[in-house]
Amino acid sequence: MKVHYNALKSALAFLLLFTTGMQAQVTCTFPNQTVAAANTVLNTYYPGTANVAAGATSITVGAATGSATAIAAGDLVMIIQMQGATQNSTNTTSYGDGVAGAPASGFLVAVAGTYEYGIAINAVPLAGGTLNLLTGTTNAFTTAAATGTQGQITYQVVRVPRFNNLTINAAQSITCTAWNGSTGGVVVLDVNGTLNMNTTGTIHANARGFRGGGGRQLGGGGGANTDIRTNATVNNNGAKGEGICGTPRYVYDGTALVNTGVEGYPNGSNASGAPGNAGGGGTDADPAGNQENTGGGGGGNAGTGGRGGRSWNSNLNIGGYGGITPGFLASTRLIMGGGGGAGTTNNGTGTLANGLSSSGGTGGGLIILKVNTITNPGSVTANGAIGLSVDNDGGGGGGSGGTIYISATVPATLATLTANAIGGNGGNAWAAQPDAGGPNDGNPEHGPGGGGGGGAIYSTANLVAGSSVAGGINGITTTSNLAFGATGGTVGVKNQAAAAITLPTLPNPTATSNSPICVGGTLNLTSTPTIGTATYSWTGPNAFVSALQNPSIVGATAAAAGTYSVSYTLGTCTAGPATTAVVVNAAPTVSNAGPDASVCGLTTALAGNTPLSGTGTWTLIAGPGTAVFSNANSPTSNVTVSVAGAYTFRWTISAAPCGTSQDNVVITFVANPTVSNAGPDQTICTTGGSATMAGNVPTVGTGTWTQVSGPVSGTITTPASATTTITGLTTAGTYVFQWTIANAPCASSTDQISVIVNAPPTASNAGPDATVCGLTATLAGNVPTTGTGTWTQIAGPGTSTFVNANLATTNVTVSVVGVYTFRWT
Repeated sequence: MKVHYNALKSALAFLLLFTTGMQAQVTCTFPNQTVAAANTVLNTYYPGTANVAAGATSITVGAATGSATAIAAGDLVMIIQMQGATQNSTNTTSYGDGVAGAPASGFLVAVAGTYEYGIAINAVPLAGGTLNLLTGTTNAFTTAAATGTQGQITYQVVRVPRFNNLTINAAQSITCTAWNGSTGGVVVLDVNGTLNMNTTGTIHANARGFRGGGGRQLGGGGGANTDIRTNATVNNNGAKGEGICGTPRYVYDGTALVNTGVEGYPNGSNASGAPGNAGGGGTDADPAGNQENTGGGGGGNAGTGGRGGRSWNSNLNIGGYGGITPGFLASTRLIMGGGGGAGTTNNGTGTLANGLSSSGGTGGGLIILKVNTITNPGSVTANGAIGLSVDNDGGGGGGSGGTIYISATVPATLATLTANAIGGNGGNAWAAQPDAGGPNDGNPEHGPGGGGGGGAIYSTANLVAGSSVAGGINGITTTSNLAFGATGGTVGVKNQAAAAITLPTLPNPTATSNSPICVGGTLNLTSTPTIGTATYSWTGPNAFVSALQNPSIVGATAAAAGTYSVSYTLGTCTAGPATTAVVVNAAPTVSNAGPDASVCGLTTALAGNTPLSGTGTWTLIAGPGTAVFSNANSPTSNVTVSVAGAYTFRWTISAAPCGTSQDNVVITFVANPTVSNAGPDQTICTTGGSATMAGNVPTVGTGTWTQVSGPVSGTITTPASATTTITGLTTAGTYVFQWTIANAPCASSTDQISVIVNAPPTASNAGPDATVCGLTATLAGNVPTTGTGTWTQIAGPGTSTFVNANLATTNVTVSVVGVYTFRWT
């Protein structure tokens, strides 16, 4: 009879990376930790329970396993697709990769191994719930139960503990919980300072990866000995191991058989085909009796698993195929070691009852370490488990080595660290039984298990030279140590120049405001990012403090101006500060354009008020012509207009963003009046008593006649008419009249004329005619009371000479005697 083996699980751990474009400082405070017990589990594992689209910021998770420390806001988490690959499930050698011909192994398309980092922004209890992330995921993550065409698809979220210094006491260790089909299998640590291994300290994920196929004592069933896959309910053949393509119905968790209750691989969980990196189970050469026991294939990772041994008696090479090496493997895409396939068992021999000793070995888990420095030698291991030994049954395949990824800021310190990701050996079959016949003739040889493939080690510098990714050796049968068709696993990959792990930081905050604002307004301060669970801290002028993300200051005064800074704290990390400058402006001075005015000419100085807050500007609002300002920003700017008339000017005082104040002034520009011309002086007689004035008619302004002086006041008949009559000048004398042309506010133009008014003359009386002796006579005219008199000769034979012709009484001498006529005028 044969015994099945079940593989232990190992899970992939990964660190969250968050990058920012900000330059402000991010500081974190992490605790020191000392590990003082063996197999200490520091990680907490949450199964993903709903699909996650790329760009999603929330993830639904189930109840946690591992450490009792739940996710808190600010924690670093890792999201990893543990399983997810399609495969060919035909019962031919095309099984797995779809390529005809042995080996019947592999997969078609895989998403398993995809991982990324994130920062939690909320607490998630151990009972599960919704995890909110600081930023959206880069990748999509999927979970689904097995169907008839697709194996189980799983992802998990791992809380990543972060330490300042981490010390592992001598002979003590850190590990992970074993993969249980949905969580576990991963050790992920961040040590910002020193990892002290204390010479004998260890970190391991040995046999914590994908589980081996569970060995069961079976009595046989239908089918053919060429079957590549059969259902577990047929009761023959060995169970396939667990890997990236899914989980078989029966697995071995390292202590007991686990019945998952579903046929976890399409078209069957048993027989030799190797799905993905899982080892195939043995196909029994006698399906009806399940007694010609073959070995299970080894699990695969960076190295390929070995094939299980041939069948007893019939000596057919139909043992389980080894798990393959996925071509996508790199430090950016990591998987756990595949579980080995179970050998076929009908007798149920070995130390574990009911065929369990034929189970495949569990693959190694996943370890990711980001450290600053490492002190003192120590070891990090993720080895696969060996297949158990049986007697006259088939042996299980070994589990593949797991994956180790170590990054050190001080690379040289890795030189003291030993890392191993070694494949488990295949299980032996009846190794204590002497060979009764010829070697490898099937009598009494039974099929041993294939060796597990070597794992993968990625490091940023050279490790201890003995660090190994060797494949496990095949099991043997009989005391002749015969392989009987079983093969060992191949060596894995050891990359000691891998890229450094970059751990995430919080995005630095931004600080902005609605500055500039006005005195009395509301200052609104804003910051990013918006994280509901973060604690914000604002400081600023005038002893301002606030714990709000976006605080406001209502009724801001001038004292609110200055530089404000903000930082925020999430978990144990603080980002910032970021700053923003705030300007608080006074409202503009109330504008006063000055009084309305009329001015003479086309140029005047404006009279706006000088702003105490803001700047002023003159503009032309209305007017019959254009205007030119000597300095439109000066309150006393000169302005020149193109034509006279009434103009409206506006004095605007602006103080952005506090608005404007405006005032208008009307300035009337007036032309100089026409030059006045009152006409020529006049002389009139009191007899008529009137005079006619003839001033010039103004083209600009209006004229007015006024009397300036005179013996009496005359009457101006039409004072506003250039030509007018003045009457009432009945008193002799000199009168002065003025013609004024005015055009306010310009100076008037005036001109004056004199009107001389004379009375009628006194009646002339030259005296009586007379005869005188000689040539001289005395004339005796009357003395005039009005006017002046003058003697003239009117007739006579000779000439005459007057002593004073203007005197009423005067002497006259003639040249010859005769009769002379003299006139007194």
